[in-house]
Amino acid sequence: MSTSTKTTIVSIVPSFNASAKGIVSAMRKADAIAVKTSDLIVQTVQQYLDAASVAGVPRDNQGVKAIGSEIRNCQVMLDAIAIGTFEKKTITEYAQGAMRAYFHNVPYTATLKNDPSFKIPGADGTVKAATSGATSKTTKAALYKTISKALGQARLLGMTEQAADLLDFCLDNFEGFAEVTPDDAAI
Repeated sequence: MSTSTKTTIVSIVPSFNASAKGIVSAMRKADAIAVKTSDLIVQTVQQYLDAASVAGVPRDNQGVKAIGSEIRNCQVMLDAIAIGTFEKKTITEYAQGAMRAYFHNVPYTATLKNDPSFKIPGADGTVKAATSGATSKTTKAALYKTISKALGQARLLGMTEQAADLLDFCLDNFEGFAEVTPDDAAI
């Protein structure tokens, strides 16, 4: 292709600026709606927990299991799952967070389900520690290698957002953290 042909083609291609502005505007509106939706979910779950408290639901293992079951098995949520509005996993996460908030008598948040300090003890009063095997001694390098493996597993499972969140957390909180790739481990 000659230089003059390239110049002619470039000069007739319309600008994408106007189209891009429309896309950016739509994304801003979608983000604003997502924030409102998230706030509404938190407010609604908290109102439900307040109603459970007023009704006298005990803040024990049996009470929180009943709350979790009600959220997971509520017909409105089951219908929403059936038509694809929600994934079952999402409703389960709402239930887990609500159970923890109610048991510990703290405000509901979307991330409470992930906070290990708010685990719910079993019927015998003990909290099971999540372990993948016995560890009696280790190093930071071994920890970083294990986290890197978990990142790889999450990516293989298609959990790219969760892997990105975990990576961001590690980079922000573990001094000197660098993801170890399989190629790095062989060195």
